[in-house]
Amino acid sequence: MCGYTIVNDVTARDRQRNHKQWFLGKALDTFCPMGPWIATSDNLDPENLDVKCWVNGEISQNANTSDLIFGIPTLVATISAGLTLKLGDVICKPAHRQASALASTRQNSSVPATACRSRSVISER
Repeated sequence: MCGYTIVNDVTARDRQRNHKQWFLGKALDTFCPMGPWIATSDNLDPENLDVKCWVNGEISQNANTSDLIFGIPTLVATISAGLTLKLGDVICKPAHRQASALASTRQNSSVPATACRSRSVISER
């Protein structure tokens, strides 16, 4: 395991609802900003990280990785039981609670222990 970073899994809910596959709502350009840094496990405790998300300056998620139903070793073991993980692969664990952001919003996420703060996601119509 190389390390840990923050990923902002963006979804266009309107596109997702209007199509039978999630692809059109999940796979648009800029829809998965990541990083910009990777923190190694010798610099943090991945089983005890605060995860926060703000939408328009208001906190919409305030959780900790200690609350995960399955710990990181279990997630890696389960995924690798069906897939060959290769150097550079990224495993993204969804948030405990979805942070909803509507049109004309600014969203920021952070994991303070990693010094990672995702890029702002700005949606305007």
